Amino acid sequence: MDEGNGTAVFRALGEPVRLRIVRLLGGGERCACELLADLSVGQPTLSHHMKVLTDCGLVSARRSGLWVHYSLRPAGLAALRSIVDGLGAAPEDGGAAEASAAADAATAPRRKGAACAACGR
Repeated sequence: MDEGNGTAVFRALGEPVRLRIVRLLGGGERCACELLADLSVGQPTLSHHMKVLTDCGLVSARRSGLWVHYSLRPAGLAALRSIVDGLGAAPEDGGAAEASAAADAATAPRRKGAACAACGR
């Protein structure tokens, strides 16, 4: 999962209803009708949330007759775990990009009342 898709996953999980859907799917495949009953949302709202979750790669959909069955994608979860596990790790470039940006910000002239580019103060 690349950084852009990782952002989409975190954005998707930032919505409480979608986080609850992922938790419900953690117990195994669920039919849309079951999710509708558990979440107390309308069908159009559920469809929107499921589209967001499938587009970011966390959920897969399987049509069976009139209903759609949803499940978590193991590959999507593994990629998410990899991103979370790497959050405390040093950047691949050894932090050179961040150090360079901080040095540029520290030496740049500041306008009166302007926020610091490095820390936002």
